[in-house]
Amino acid sequence: MKARMSAKKIKIVEGRTRFWVYQGEITRKLPVFFNPDKEFDRTLSVIFLKALKKLLGRDLIVLDLLSGSGARGIRLLNESNAVEKLFLNDFNPRAVSFIKKNLELNELNAEVSNLEANEFLINTRQYFDFIDVDPFGSCNPFLENSIKRLKNKGVLAITITDCGALYGTYPKAGFRKYHSIVRRTPFSHELGLRVLAKHVIERGSEQEIALEPIFSHQTRHYFRMYFQARRGASRTDKLLEKIKFLAFNQKTLETRLIEKEFNIKKEEILLGPLFAGNLQNKEVLKLMLEYQDEKKIEKFLKTLYDEAEINAVSFYELPFIAKKLHKNVPKIDFLIKKLKKKGYKASRTHISGQGIKTNASIKELIKLF
Repeated sequence: MKARMSAKKIKIVEGRTRFWVYQGEITRKLPVFFNPDKEFDRTLSVIFLKALKKLLGRDLIVLDLLSGSGARGIRLLNESNAVEKLFLNDFNPRAVSFIKKNLELNELNAEVSNLEANEFLINTRQYFDFIDVDPFGSCNPFLENSIKRLKNKGVLAITITDCGALYGTYPKAGFRKYHSIVRRTPFSHELGLRVLAKHVIERGSEQEIALEPIFSHQTRHYFRMYFQARRGASRTDKLLEKIKFLAFNQKTLETRLIEKEFNIKKEEILLGPLFAGNLQNKEVLKLMLEYQDEKKIEKFLKTLYDEAEINAVSFYELPFIAKKLHKNVPKIDFLIKKLKKKGYKASRTHISGQGIKTNASIKELIKLF
């Protein structure tokens, strides 16, 4: 009740779109949920939709399933020039009232409904090119029915904020929710992305729908992943073949992919299963780079593209290695330059300002310290 009373109704501008929102502590108790920290993510969604329109060659039917104030969906409609029809849904009647006001404020039209999310998905006859699922916590309750409503080549975009279960902070919750062993490691955030990808791919496979990750990032307090749907058992099987276990030696910091959990060595810990394929589609990133107009976003997308070139399933956190070696942390650009000179691939990672992705072994990296 305290959060409800302290929340303040204000008008803001994000991108080229205006909104009425509630400003206050970011909890479920906000009268209408809105998270100002997700502006960067919403801007990326607008750019992604422009790229998706180019890829599919048509305007898009879009669903913002858990709309809150309607910020994401309305920005997609107003700024992407890619939306043929927008559906906005929220179970909170007050949110629906806000959505309608915000549509009117921007002189836009959309289909607005006040239903529980799964009730909407079960009852609608519409199939969607893009479905956004941005819950408070896990997306699990909405996955099955969201997958059913995707068009072939349509995209499911999900946000996860119960990060502790995927970081390894709460390993029991991680196993219970995502059916993988997750533990704290120097690359926990990457591990979380890959465990989440595995989980969604498996849920899609139950319906013989291959859900391939095409744009993924871990930013601040949330995981964000975009999956493109392709129907067919053979496509699904090919994706499932990329699900592996990861063995991590905490002493030497070496990692290796293994097929079965019983292939683990005494000195290693077992992680996963996880998705060992690429988390990005380079064609999508190229298009997004064409459509962006902010230096911050350009730098972010270029880093993701460089990571995709390497597709390592983990990264090296330099301060962690330096501490184990009792050495100073070298400059990251120096290490990347030296690794490339030796013929290895190397890049920064978007997850950590002090992290390196490379196909070089940890032994080669340590030599450069």
